[in-house]
Amino acid sequence: MPNHSLLADEHIPKTVVQRLESYGIEVLHVEDIGMKGAGDSELIRYALENDYSILTIDDDFRKLGEENQWVSFYRLRDRVKNRLPQM
Repeated sequence: MPNHSLLADEHIPKTVVQRLESYGIEVLHVEDIGMKGAGDSELIRYALENDYSILTIDDDFRKLGEENQWVSFYRLRDRVKNRLPQM
């Protein structure tokens, strides 16, 4: 069963992180841990080592997720992504 603590990648606005936290969901944004600009493989490694699932809007994580089936990814759909505030 995947962990429900989330690691939000850099394209997830802080307002989304704050909203999720207001619902009691643990969310860590990559900026808060000095990983803005980190590569996908670095984020995957951090998520694995710290028991996080990755929250993203990037489609490229899908391929990585297929290659690394032990990592949980949550990807926001395009219709949600288009309504996110611009950073």
